[in-house]
Amino acid sequence: MEQLIENIVKVRPLFSENRKIEELPYSALNLQEFQSWPVGKRRAAEWQRALDVRRSAYRVIHKVVALWEVKIWSTKKIMRWCREHGYTPRDTDLYRDTIKGCDLCGVFYRTEDSKSHRCQNKCLTDIGILRKPTYSIPDDWCKALQDVQKSKEMDADDDIVLIDVVSVSPGERKKQVTKREIKVEEEARVEQRIRIPQSHAAQFVTDETNKIGIHFDSLEVSEGVYAPVVEEMISAATKCFLSEILHKSHKAAYDSQQQNRIPSEIHPAHIYQAIRETKLLDFLTNQKLGVKMRYRPIRRAEAGLTIPQFH
Repeated sequence: MEQLIENIVKVRPLFSENRKIEELPYSALNLQEFQSWPVGKRRAAEWQRALDVRRSAYRVIHKVVALWEVKIWSTKKIMRWCREHGYTPRDTDLYRDTIKGCDLCGVFYRTEDSKSHRCQNKCLTDIGILRKPTYSIPDDWCKALQDVQKSKEMDADDDIVLIDVVSVSPGERKKQVTKREIKVEEEARVEQRIRIPQSHAAQFVTDETNKIGIHFDSLEVSEGVYAPVVEEMISAATKCFLSEILHKSHKAAYDSQQQNRIPSEIHPAHIYQAIRETKLLDFLTNQKLGVKMRYRPIRRAEAGLTIPQFH
């Protein structure tokens, strides 16, 4: 149910430059216009959006037989879920400049209490330093990849062999001519191809993959039209992945607030908590991978075993 609500909320924002009044009457053109509305109008827009999302979810469930037993969330729960996961803009007029928060955990304190503040988050040890990260440091792996790439380049240079051609028969000359004609035709075909330029995100993917020796070719999406499909797919998947992490982190930051207000910032502790609590993100950590232990022989007395005595 949560995934269904999330997909519907994404196409029904509270502000969008491409919005249509007939489809989204509660939506503003931009964030400045939405924040300029009175508080009552903003709350009414949130409630109308939640009603619209609930109606759309009901239509989807009514069409799919397998979802008939799923209970639809109430309008209040949908509205609260949107506020928790960052789909509702925060109220800037409710925050004061005199109140500041910890850069790590986000707990608010007064300016005079900044020196005495001590972060009690799980990310810190008893003496106030960061704990050991839960991910593996990739320095050794990157160095190994660089060494493999250098060895491949050296092997490619060693494989070059120079051959002296003394004489060429007439039959071989005809073969060379036909090969040249084929090359000219291929070059002409390449010039006739239409290549769609890469976006900035796809160009970043290309630059990073080239550093580790991976190269992607453009795919033909139509006759004579080629596009960087793989790069665009990787960039789109990365955006979805980071968006999910941000929304989960926003939920963790919202839960840490005392007055149930939309948080103004997302801190490292919130991202760390979101990664730990989400099962789909466990590959970013070393959970369930075991702990390195030094081998030490165990004595019989420590293991609780008794040495048999023979008479």
